[in-house]
Amino acid sequence: MTQHARTLVVGDGGLGFAVLCARAAIEAAGQGGEGPGVWTPEIEDPDRIAKRSAAASIAARLGLEVVEDAWRPAESLSGDQTEAEMLLRAGHLAGRLGFDRVAWSVHPGSPAGGGAREPASVESVGGVLDRALLITRLIGIGSGADGVTVDAPIADLTDWQLADLAADLEAPIEQCWWWAGRSQAAEAERRRWQAALAEVGWVGMVGR
Repeated sequence: MTQHARTLVVGDGGLGFAVLCARAAIEAAGQGGEGPGVWTPEIEDPDRIAKRSAAASIAARLGLEVVEDAWRPAESLSGDQTEAEMLLRAGHLAGRLGFDRVAWSVHPGSPAGGGAREPASVESVGGVLDRALLITRLIGIGSGADGVTVDAPIADLTDWQLADLAADLEAPIEQCWWWAGRSQAAEAERRRWQAALAEVGWVGMVGR
């Protein structure tokens, strides 16, 4: 596992976010110095309040710094454009605040109906990794963030692999935004991840 001096985890308070936060906290504990941070961008989403609250709770549980920023995506941008602008902003924040790595918690995951062990399509994973590489190159151009890297370390994991990693790292799973959520999106995510967590034998699913 590659170690970095200081990581800024970017995500929405989901399972991938919790895993990256737990891993960053473990790495930092072995290195000393300033610890990792988290940033949850304010992107229009019916569950955005729950996601931001969950991200803050996960960070507090693990002792990570919460980075606040007033950035908002322009309403005219497409989904891909919003994502690219968000990653550029994350890179600039990282450079300004002394982080040398942005860990993006995007996770295409196993396709619906394919089972937790089914890998995501090569196209979806490749698109994520290509975007992270492109943003890494762009943030160093006249931004003062030269040397900051953006990566997506869990992009190629199946749902089963991510659930297994969450269990191994003792990530704060029950603080993910979907755990107690009542929206349709939260219920769908809860079914998805509780099934995967039960399959890997996570202790929190015993008796459920």
